[in-house]
Amino acid sequence: MGSFYDVLGLFAPLTLRAKFIFQEAQLSGLPWNDKLPRSLFMQWQSIQNNLLKAVQIMFPHFAVDQTTDTQIVDLHVFADASAKVYAAVAYLAITDTASQQTRIKFCNARSQIVKPKLLSIPHLELVAALMAAKLVSFLRTELHITFCNSYVWSDSFDVLCWLQSTKILPVFVQR
Repeated sequence: MGSFYDVLGLFAPLTLRAKFIFQEAQLSGLPWNDKLPRSLFMQWQSIQNNLLKAVQIMFPHFAVDQTTDTQIVDLHVFADASAKVYAAVAYLAITDTASQQTRIKFCNARSQIVKPKLLSIPHLELVAALMAAKLVSFLRTELHITFCNSYVWSDSFDVLCWLQSTKILPVFVQR
């Protein structure tokens, strides 16, 4: 899975499932050249079937049409985490000032499976927020679009408190 190139993150739901299978096989101590247990093999076949269907999906080539002086482009990046995965997804909100109509377009996504460590959900939410901040920085550099505003959204109360805190925080949070 390390060589699968998904620059926009469109196939993350499928690649994450494959990474979960790989992680489960690795954690169970299965030698690399052994056959997968039946339950994992069935999941793998399901991923292969879904991948064949996914390659037929059509996506617009460009995320943004040529921007004009009458357009306002905002970047919105959402961060979230669970016990298994953390992720960030970016959308562009393109508002035409003349018509006051806003179009929302998918821009990019990042995801990572959680390594078998004992991190709490709030800590994983913080890692997801960091991933989102890095995604904002990356998109500002690479898209060559002037964003009117950039927003990072998180539903984690802990992360929001940590970011606004003036107190000395635990080392993991400080970094």
